[in-house]
Amino acid sequence: MTLKTFEIDTIKLDEMVNAAGPGGPFENRLLYHILAQFQTMGYAWRDDWNVILYNEDHEGLTSECYGKYLDKKACGEVVWFDPSANDGKGEILFTDPSLEEE
Repeated sequence: MTLKTFEIDTIKLDEMVNAAGPGGPFENRLLYHILAQFQTMGYAWRDDWNVILYNEDHEGLTSECYGKYLDKKACGEVVWFDPSANDGKGEILFTDPSLEEE
């Protein structure tokens, strides 16, 4: 079963945001911004939130192929996505493209 909520202790999240932030012991810009966004989402607890994944110009709502790719990922299928294939329309790959390059 996949839960559709994310729960974390506020104090622990605050500690991790500070640790990943500028000058923190785990300073990491990407991690800091992800954690800070979770923090903001938690503060605005009355709002509905969506997580939108994208790859170049593709995202689930506007790219039919990428939407199908995300559906396959959600079902646990092992697939990859080539955003440049088919004149930029994208393509779902069923073999790891890094293996084909070798």
